Amino acid sequence: MSGRIRFGREIAPGKRVAVLERDGTERFVVASQPGDGTPLVEGSEVIDAGAPDADGWQPVSVLYRHGPAQVATRSYCEGYERIFGKGKVGSA
Repeated sequence: MSGRIRFGREIAPGKRVAVLERDGTERFVVASQPGDGTPLVEGSEVIDAGAPDADGWQPVSVLYRHGPAQVATRSYCEGYERIFGKGKVGSA
């Protein structure tokens, strides 16, 4: 998410809120306040919303984005190979 967001009077689980994208398009998303240990589904974002302007829009910065699994880095692969060897995974 980039751009700005406008909340209603309170954030309730499953509440729809308006998002104004940088290109000027407006869309609606579902917002809630996650508690400690709340699992995030793929595609979720944890955001920080700044102070609202005169129209109630708040600038947004993404703190965490839950996406697909991270691809292994080269250093991870080298560490794996040092421990387990260079054989193919799943080979017998």
